[in-house]
Amino acid sequence: MYFNEPELYDDDERIAIEDHIETYFGEFDFVFHETVDEGIHVDVYVIEPNEERDFYTLVTVGMGAHQMNVPADPEFRNKSRAELVLCVPSDWDMETGGWAVQLLMETAHFPVEENAWLEAGHSIEMDGPVDETAAFSGVILTSTYVEEREADSCALPNGDTVCFYQVIPLFYEEIRTYSSMDLVDFAEQCLSYIGFIADPKRENTCITVEREYSEIQKQVFSSMEQCMDDAAWHYSKIEEKGLPLNEATGYQHMAVYLRWCMEHQLMSAAFMQEYGDIADYIREQGSRTDNCLLLECDLRHFLREEFDGVLHPAMFNQEGQAFAAWYYGEGNQEPYFPADIDRYACAYFGEERYHSDVFQDEAYLFLPWEEMYYQNMARLMNKRFRQWKAKQKK
Repeated sequence: MYFNEPELYDDDERIAIEDHIETYFGEFDFVFHETVDEGIHVDVYVIEPNEERDFYTLVTVGMGAHQMNVPADPEFRNKSRAELVLCVPSDWDMETGGWAVQLLMETAHFPVEENAWLEAGHSIEMDGPVDETAAFSGVILTSTYVEEREADSCALPNGDTVCFYQVIPLFYEEIRTYSSMDLVDFAEQCLSYIGFIADPKRENTCITVEREYSEIQKQVFSSMEQCMDDAAWHYSKIEEKGLPLNEATGYQHMAVYLRWCMEHQLMSAAFMQEYGDIADYIREQGSRTDNCLLLECDLRHFLREEFDGVLHPAMFNQEGQAFAAWYYGEGNQEPYFPADIDRYACAYFGEERYHSDVFQDEAYLFLPWEEMYYQNMARLMNKRFRQWKAKQKK
């Protein structure tokens, strides 16, 4: 959405914003002016490094002239206007502005172009790297780096509030990882290493983290031979006992587990990079409880075609691996996911049918592939996850 004339601050509003910048971020020495106005006019104010702050601070002015399309809930009343802050290393090329100014301007225009809104915790995934000198492919917004929390909001003369958000540029693997977890978990696992200064030469934390995960995986799953479950084990029972079932039934309980992990953002960065569209869609459709969703997103076939019917620890992030080690281990202690599936089958069919010759001790394979199966198991898994979380805090 674009406007014939850009939305602009009036003189008094601009003075208030500039005073706020100088109070909390420092005196600005230079301004990059946007040459093409599309909806808004964004300037980027530059505060040079000094003895206290050995980095450049870039602040947008103009994004907040537009009122974003925030939810109608009263809690968002003072979040409709925003400006952005980006910090870059002291060796940044200020003469050209380059990737940093481009990134800020693209982010500032996002709410106008998409009729959307941004606040702390929100992320934007871009179509590709911002330019050849900076491989950043997305950003997340946080509170600003300034210790005084008053820096995060500025009162305009008319009483409106303009929020200030720190822009943290991310590499592709990082933005995909963030899409599968909340800000608190991401901050613990990645942001603490990234910091608030955007350096294109820094390490990609998710590649580093994936290396760390692989080491954890070797330790945690050494007794599981790097395989949590294999549909071949279950299909072999069907063949050996001549059960009147097809191959897909051997994947059902594994598909239940995988879907629940997708919905609870427990998938690894590598998995999300390759299959993030599937995980995102399943999570977005989480409120649906019809059988159409189960068939539309049939993870039994996904497991067979993409992973040869095997659940691997590497499919899950650090939290997902740790939870699986506790809940999907060798079964020598309770709770145990396969045991929970078996108990569900007993409750579903009843004791007599469960122990009948028809099922031959494999009643779980006869459970009908329907949404009720998943929803009932998901409720139990939610309980198991809370139990595991409580155990971690002790």
